[in-house]
Amino acid sequence: MKKGRPNGRPREVPRAVLAFRREGGNEPVLRVHSDLEHTECQTKTVENEQAGSTNPTKCPNLGDRLSEPFAMIVSSMAARPFLSRIALPPDRIEPRQFPFDLPLFSRPFALTLDHMVTFFVGENGSGKSTLLEAVAQRAGFNTEGGSRQHHQSQDDDAVSPLVPALRLGWTYQGVRGFFLRAESFYKFAEYLEHQGSNFRAYGGKSLLAQSHGESFLSLFSHHFEDGLYILDEPEAALSPNRQLSLLAILRDLSLNGHAQFLIATHSPILMALPGAQVLSIDGGEFRPVDYRDTEHYRVTRGFLETPERYLRHLFTED
Repeated sequence: MKKGRPNGRPREVPRAVLAFRREGGNEPVLRVHSDLEHTECQTKTVENEQAGSTNPTKCPNLGDRLSEPFAMIVSSMAARPFLSRIALPPDRIEPRQFPFDLPLFSRPFALTLDHMVTFFVGENGSGKSTLLEAVAQRAGFNTEGGSRQHHQSQDDDAVSPLVPALRLGWTYQGVRGFFLRAESFYKFAEYLEHQGSNFRAYGGKSLLAQSHGESFLSLFSHHFEDGLYILDEPEAALSPNRQLSLLAILRDLSLNGHAQFLIATHSPILMALPGAQVLSIDGGEFRPVDYRDTEHYRVTRGFLETPERYLRHLFTED
């Protein structure tokens, strides 16, 4: 049974310990050892010793330090995103048809994803949610949200023309994951109820028996582990304190390359995640920005510092 940690952050996912071993004088061979394999090996060693065996069992050491060159290679491998490229070829664009009438999709693009967490920010109607929904569907997720094994009924009209038009490039294809669509999350919770879920993967409590924000955090804390997670405005149901909890979860899962996140957001709190890339799509192109240079941050900070100035401007009679 999956359990969250007392502080609300997700439990540790099994670590992959990468180690190079020389075999027969050949070039180093990459080996992958998990925590489970390490534990099983230790158990076998104890059993052999109790049986009087004099042939020691060599177990992978989770604390091993790799040599500097190998450590750099392993680090770069562990931090590579699963989904590495999103492209819209020129011959797939259908002018005067939605969403190709939006500036972002009116011309071809090839976006390279080289961060484990990428935030897409922009004004309402800029196309960030449309993009993530199409990427999620193209990657095999249901348009209403959920994992690949969740087969909710969906309207054929819900499949955007952008879906077949996109081309995705993968470093590791077929990883697990989840698509969160904030506006249809209630439907997903209902789907789990109708399927007779015991909700062990969500903390053991029905999502419908929790508030909107609590159910979101149960999903983030208990269900998110390794894989690709596409989140459309996850802050929609979260208080500022709960957004900080989500920030810690994003940091925890992405730091060692366990999980990749593509997130459409308006939240300056989430955008502040260290090491994440923030892409502004205002103006119809992908532009890397510092979160402090976004309109979201500037307006929020300006209002909190001098609310009377904003209120005076908003409520001044003509």
